[in-house]
Amino acid sequence: MNRIMAALLAATAVVQPAMAQDAAPSLEQRFGARAGVIDAKLSPSGNRIVLVAPEGEDGEVVLVSDLSAAEPGWSAAMRNDRPLTDLRQCDWAGERHLICTLRGTSADAGLLIGFTRLVSVDVESGSMQSLTARQSSRAIGLHQDGGEVLSWKVAGESPDTVLLTRYNLEESTTGSNIRGPGEGLGAETIQLSNMRRRRTEPSRGTAQWYLADENGAVRLVRDREMTGTGLCGKASAATSSVSRERIAGARLNWVPGRRPTSCRSRWMARRT
Repeated sequence: MNRIMAALLAATAVVQPAMAQDAAPSLEQRFGARAGVIDAKLSPSGNRIVLVAPEGEDGEVVLVSDLSAAEPGWSAAMRNDRPLTDLRQCDWAGERHLICTLRGTSADAGLLIGFTRLVSVDVESGSMQSLTARQSSRAIGLHQDGGEVLSWKVAGESPDTVLLTRYNLEESTTGSNIRGPGEGLGAETIQLSNMRRRRTEPSRGTAQWYLADENGAVRLVRDREMTGTGLCGKASAATSSVSRERIAGARLNWVPGRRPTSCRSRWMARRT
């Protein structure tokens, strides 16, 4: 605990200059001031700590400190200065790699479209890699879902392997005999040291999200059924109470307050 407090106190010397404004900020400036620390996480061993802190007017910096050192200091592992993009959080995938989440908006045809992206940072070499898979040149649509971590450990794989969701867009087949993975949400493992990917769940056009166990095996998928008018538009409300999830393959067709006539959502469970 003393090492952590010492490191946090030392961090103020790094964070505060980046946040410095006027000597006497106005009421409006104080009201709109950003938090001094956006996110903080300890590594699994407790020997390293990462902070996400504001930098400048709308940027962020990722700071890492080795708490096992005689005099813990801070080094910048990553910076974000992209407009309309926020670095929200970073977490440890082992002792060496960080996985950080970026959330942003992009203008398209006069509309602001939200998106997420995942990046991996090697705190020892300083290298960065995109974990969000690049879409094919034949992809149709906007790639908004950058994925999320389902499990930080995968049994039988190296310690730097994680399980992520992966969304694939529909692909045009005009003038090509190559068939893509199909549109929808799937899952894959990634070994962070070499970026080797292995698909573990195929793309499902109606899948909303997956749930994995502590060994990195997908056990549950929430699936929206197709209706005569397309995807069930009220499926997100169909399971607002976790206590009423009937996991053993039963369909959930209730909505708090009323029952839908054509919208149904179901759970598919996988036994060991």
